[in-house]
Amino acid sequence: MTAKAAILYYKMLYYVYHSEPFGYDDPVILHERMRTLSTELMLLFDDTDTEGNTTLACLRSFARKAFEERKFMLHPCELRMHMARGVRMGGIVTWYCEKRLELYKSMSRT
Repeated sequence: MTAKAAILYYKMLYYVYHSEPFGYDDPVILHERMRTLSTELMLLFDDTDTEGNTTLACLRSFARKAFEERKFMLHPCELRMHMARGVRMGGIVTWYCEKRLELYKSMSRT
């Protein structure tokens, strides 16, 4: 479910900024598409030389495996790490969407 939540967060952010749905369900593609909207999201999922951040690639895999493989299992430590990033992502996306909607409201008053 963490993978589906991340996909929905990105789709919501895309819709708020572009006023149209985005047709992909791949979190890696969605992340690349949102690159210019949020530096915080870029840093959250940044893959550096010292710390490999595989969350987006794992979420892509989880989204597929969770519904296709009956015996899909995930180690609790790995799940905790990805869920923490997903929760943080939710806060970032919510903040950006709220700011954008405030801008739309102020523009409609003028």
